Amino acid sequence: MKKISLLIVTIVLLVAAPPEAKAFNLTRLVDCSAGQKVADALKFALPGETILLNGTCNENLFISSPFHQFDGITLDGQGVATLNGPDATLNTIELVGVQGFTVKRLTVTGGFDGISINTSPGTAIDTVVVQNVGRIGVHFQRASTMGFVVNSTIQNNPSNGLVINENSYVRVGFSADVGASQGATGPNVISNNGGFGIRVQRSAVARIYLNTIDSNANDGIHVESDSYAEVASNEIGGNAKNGVFVSENSVLHLGNATGTKNEDNPNTSTAPNGAFGLAASWGAYVQGRQGTLTGTSGAASFAHGSNNNLTP
Repeated sequence: MKKISLLIVTIVLLVAAPPEAKAFNLTRLVDCSAGQKVADALKFALPGETILLNGTCNENLFISSPFHQFDGITLDGQGVATLNGPDATLNTIELVGVQGFTVKRLTVTGGFDGISINTSPGTAIDTVVVQNVGRIGVHFQRASTMGFVVNSTIQNNPSNGLVINENSYVRVGFSADVGASQGATGPNVISNNGGFGIRVQRSAVARIYLNTIDSNANDGIHVESDSYAEVASNEIGGNAKNGVFVSENSVLHLGNATGTKNEDNPNTSTAPNGAFGLAASWGAYVQGRQGTLTGTSGAASFAHGSNNNLTP
């Protein structure tokens, strides 16, 4: 009886082991040009694996597991692969409840949203092109914290380029490392999208440094509904409406009053935006430096109880 009891305990411990104890450093190749499927590889993937892609993969990927199977996985297009979502009602890549997932060196097209991140902390998007999807390019939502987007291009999508939503926290232009805003940087291009370049909403937090945000059909950066954004050292110009818009009791930091670090420097507009460089409304609070942010209607507009604490 004692031996049987010990055996049962051992089995329970193995099943209940935390996901980090079961991480593997394996690499597998999916050659879509040879008819292989990413979804088939994911069925057998282990936490911490790298899945290399080749060719054009025509798939919509839904990635979620209550057993943390997909934690720490890297989906790597090697700079040559494309993932195209053939079903316009489904996101091309959707993560739900996955930790530490990385998408890198991949072109993402088709589908509904290009990359949708739901309740998935630590998601990394690095050297990815997201274009010509059905709606939003990249969408962080539902408390997807400590994610980052670096070295990527989000362009030519019919709605917003990048959305940070519902208590999510995302770094745009630098990674999650300590001190990364000065060292582990990776400027993005967010351009020619049919809505906002970046939308921060519903109590979300964003730190946005070193990016080019231009030629979008609405505001370059739009911050609303009790959200917080640090926006510094970016080129924000040629957007159809405002360069940066903040409203509904949100807080906007446009760099700092002094200093030359990436988080300190003001933003620039090489080309004027269609309305104002900066527009604040409905209880918003703004501080920092205006820089050369400008628009055809002027540099800045403060209305409806917004608070102007810009440094002259």
